[in-house]
Amino acid sequence: MSSLKEAIAARRTTESAINASSFAADAVPRPFLQIEPGACERWLLAWSQFISARYDERAGQEELILQFAEHEVIVHGRRLARLFADTKSTCLSCIRQQPQPDMAAVSDGEPVVTAVQIHALSRSGRTPET
Repeated sequence: MSSLKEAIAARRTTESAINASSFAADAVPRPFLQIEPGACERWLLAWSQFISARYDERAGQEELILQFAEHEVIVHGRRLARLFADTKSTCLSCIRQQPQPDMAAVSDGEPVVTAVQIHALSRSGRTPET
């Protein structure tokens, strides 16, 4: 019985760590990227619709822009270069906006996502719809 309790405790610890993180990346490519811009909002975008990525850092502000066939995802935060690297292999499985109270719990060197915006792109051009 104690091994069951240990297994449950280990799973809860793992789930808590995943939920506290701004991102999740796996060793193998994933078919979808899950994006959580807020506590109650979740998106799944197919990597097969991925077009491009751009990482930019100016004056200490980092931005990662992911372009999909019909959506543009804009990620703001710190240490986002790691997420940019994970997009190359489509191993990035989740991007989650980090709630303010959890910022102190982030490991040193781990990306921190402070804001996520998702825009539908217009069908006539590559500009976001308003």
